[in-house]
Amino acid sequence: MAQVEIKLPLELDKVEINCMICLEEMSFPVFCRQCKQGTCFDCLVLWFGQSAKQECPKCRLQTSIGTVALERKTQYSCPREGHLVRYFCQQCDECLCRECYTAGEGPHGRHAKQALDDLRREIFDGIGRIRAVIGGGGDGDDLSRLLSTACSFTPGGCQKALSTIAGLLPCGNPQEMVRQRRAVLAEIEKVAPVKTVPKLTQGKNPAYILPNEKFFEYRCQVKSPSATFQSYTAEDLHGNRWELTVYPQGFSDGHGRSVSVYLTLAAGQPGRYEYEYVMYEGSGLKPLAEYLAVDDFVVGSKSQGCQRLVQIDQAKRYGVDKSGGYQLAFGVRQTDGGYGPKCATGLIANKNKNLPFKSFLYTVRDYPAQRNADRILFSNLMYDHQNMAWRLRVDCNGHQEKGQFCSAYLVLLNGAEGWFDIFIKLVHPTIPELSIKRELTHYFTVHSSWGVPHFIDQMQINDFMIGPNQLKFEYGMRPARFNQER
Repeated sequence: MAQVEIKLPLELDKVEINCMICLEEMSFPVFCRQCKQGTCFDCLVLWFGQSAKQECPKCRLQTSIGTVALERKTQYSCPREGHLVRYFCQQCDECLCRECYTAGEGPHGRHAKQALDDLRREIFDGIGRIRAVIGGGGDGDDLSRLLSTACSFTPGGCQKALSTIAGLLPCGNPQEMVRQRRAVLAEIEKVAPVKTVPKLTQGKNPAYILPNEKFFEYRCQVKSPSATFQSYTAEDLHGNRWELTVYPQGFSDGHGRSVSVYLTLAAGQPGRYEYEYVMYEGSGLKPLAEYLAVDDFVVGSKSQGCQRLVQIDQAKRYGVDKSGGYQLAFGVRQTDGGYGPKCATGLIANKNKNLPFKSFLYTVRDYPAQRNADRILFSNLMYDHQNMAWRLRVDCNGHQEKGQFCSAYLVLLNGAEGWFDIFIKLVHPTIPELSIKRELTHYFTVHSSWGVPHFIDQMQINDFMIGPNQLKFEYGMRPARFNQER
């Protein structure tokens, strides 16, 4: 059976952004059909004018300026300024360059957006699943079993679906892919649906999660650890669409030091969500770094993110897989909508009860190794008098002045905003009076923190070691009385 040819756009993550003639960022980029190298359209016109033959500057494939002008001048160009497109607006079905994507104002400012490469990958993977059914290779057996229960499509029906997709994408340019994406994905879903399996469910749910709510996990591959940023999108178990933005070279406080990640609700139901990031070791089996948080999301809003998921050096040393990239996953699940109001009611009721501190212990094990690895550690979730979720954060090598201090913070992960009496204490191993304690009354909002960047000088840390290189922290919280609020 002859294989149907389906044309897809170039993978833009692999495209060199600079023109191979003028070496500047491409304007109205055009790409050679053979070597895939790009030039500015105007540069190519000048090149053709100075050459005896109209051919590619790199591979010498012969073409004509008329063909280039008619077919390709605007295929990969943003209509505003002619920059290379990398994204598209899901509401307007228009391709966007990086400047239009990041602009807060303008026609697409508050619309949900997606990376073109993510859409291409979704279509490419779907086509691969269909071909596997036809050819009986790869995941064909699993897919055949799935198809036998999900639909009545035969390999002949799959071949027809591929022909339909080829008709929807005759030219293989980004704008065409964006306009036809719903029809293409619907065709794929009919014959080769994907069943999402949650993988991040870990034991008993926290108090703010409904009992049967499961983590949706989406694992992606960060193909270019040297890129400025990369974006990935996926739908969770409730149909909400999420966009993960990865900064392999770090962002803001993490720039040049740590891999940074952010999550955006691109489309779906606004609300409070728990989310988790996991970077895996190169084998893809063992987590290298994890981060859990709770945020309030509206469509288009970005999470507070994790600016320091893992050190860049550590990621390169332990996280690079066989393809030369990183395996990264994010998980999302809804929180209980009634949890916050219950916490707020409990906080008001407990204000003048003069409650004792609800205190907890947290042990940092093998502290020297954690400090050398610049690790940020989190305690397990602990619950206060109102059943609000808290945790302790310890920056083993300091938050800003690296190598000079150990930093400690108390984080209200989920609950209700309000005034709290809090304390953080580093326990002395033999003389309790020498323990270092910081306490105050502070106003917390959900996912906010209070702490001490200079909690203890690294030169003093050995005096507080308990057992084999361990530090013991105690921390606690209680509702502040009305007369303590300021």
